Amino acid sequence: MSIYCKIGTVNSQKTSSLLATAKSYDLQNRKILCIKPSADTRDVGVIKSRIGLERECYTLEPEEGALTKLIIRYSEENNVDHVDAIFIDEGQFLSNENLKEIIILSAEHNFNFLIYGLTSTYTGEPFISMTTLMIFAKDIEEISNTLCTYCHSKAKMNLKLVDGKAVFEGDIVSVDKELYEPQYIPVCPKCFTKKMLENNK
Repeated sequence: MSIYCKIGTVNSQKTSSLLATAKSYDLQNRKILCIKPSADTRDVGVIKSRIGLERECYTLEPEEGALTKLIIRYSEENNVDHVDAIFIDEGQFLSNENLKEIIILSAEHNFNFLIYGLTSTYTGEPFISMTTLMIFAKDIEEISNTLCTYCHSKAKMNLKLVDGKAVFEGDIVSVDKELYEPQYIPVCPKCFTKKMLENNK
């Protein structure tokens, strides 16, 4: 049926919003499938928010047909003949094959997708998966309750800190394999640019 994108920065409670909405679907006895991409290696098999909410989920692999396989598996395991909605957390990590499948299943097979994710990387570049989905989305909701860590204006970007210093290079995905523990913070475009200029000095 439709694709709905829910976008925000880090710490904007995207996952909490997903879990709260999923719970409301449960209370209405609607059949929902919760998924997150395998590229997110934290808490495998669980969608977990920073405020302690969590829910079991299926892991979506990047290859062609993986989403259809998950839908069939969910239907068989739960003895249902339809899925009212498919919730996807960390949508920025979806593969190109995942994107194609979401778009086709939505258009040809009337599936509803609620996809939560970041729109930009810590380097300031767009996450292609989310920006692509936004083109095909019926509705885009910005979760905009987050303030810039530095100036407290509206945050729209994400900054990566290592030992307190802004970093603009490195792998976009699977950062938990690094030897250090990075910190990601929400910032406004102005403060992001200032940090980038400082880094280039």
